[in-house]
Amino acid sequence: MINPDVAQLIEIIDHRYQQVSSLTAALDFAVSVSGPDRSEWTDYTPCSGYLLFRKSYMLRVLVLVPVLHSRAMDLVSDGTVFTLLIPLKESHYSGKEYHHEVRS
Repeated sequence: MINPDVAQLIEIIDHRYQQVSSLTAALDFAVSVSGPDRSEWTDYTPCSGYLLFRKSYMLRVLVLVPVLHSRAMDLVSDGTVFTLLIPLKESHYSGKEYHHEVRS
């Protein structure tokens, strides 16, 4: 298919999605954090991690501390509830949904 239309693209993606039951990927992360007013941003040293996905809707994102490779952040979701653990700050966040604005 050289120029598929939207319906054909959806069909192609759906067909490929149906063939996948799980996915594991090694990733490199660039992390930036802002305060509540989003006027100042802090960029952190890039770090590595993993994305693990299993149907249906199970997701885990593990971000590792550079050099030491201990857990910096660990996000887990079952598709309805998420939990974010930040061991270095001894904190965690849980909820049903979270909207985040990505800085470009």
